[in-house]
Amino acid sequence: MISEIIQRQKDYLLKSLWNLVIEIFPAESHTFLDGKKDRFQNPLGSNIDSSLTKLVNLLGNENSDDGFKSHSDQEKQTDALALDSIIRIMAVQDIPPSKGLSFLFQIKPILQEMVAEEGKNLTDKEKQTLKQELQSLDNKIDQLALKAFDQFCLCREKIYQIQISEIKKRSYKLWERISCS
Repeated sequence: MISEIIQRQKDYLLKSLWNLVIEIFPAESHTFLDGKKDRFQNPLGSNIDSSLTKLVNLLGNENSDDGFKSHSDQEKQTDALALDSIIRIMAVQDIPPSKGLSFLFQIKPILQEMVAEEGKNLTDKEKQTLKQELQSLDNKIDQLALKAFDQFCLCREKIYQIQISEIKKRSYKLWERISCS
């Protein structure tokens, strides 16, 4: 039932998520990011759009309402890849993880609004089923957020390792110049 709502309101959900993600970036970049989403003219916008589409498709997948408990390894990889590009983009920004990944937690109120709107004409039993599905989806979003945080930290760690390596190379070259003099 919830997957049907997500599929029906997919464009609304994508636009809402897009706006949330764009707000994370500095104001001067909004015009550029909101422009064309062509992968050559705007690779950043294209990658964000692609990741959000994968995320919405993942949330709208009927088999996804059980969290990660019964997922196969291939499904877990698909879940992780759904957010990979956007997490990498956020990790290289000069922002804390709480801000870079905040859009994941803001999915819940959007979904609750969508469900409330669609659930007005349902029977009590259907409302109860929808409520249970929404709770399962909330759990899945929490799991995605945790995985996203792990991925964010790994990306930041890699960046710091690269920076340290560059500092060591520069220090070594400087030391060589001083020694040769």
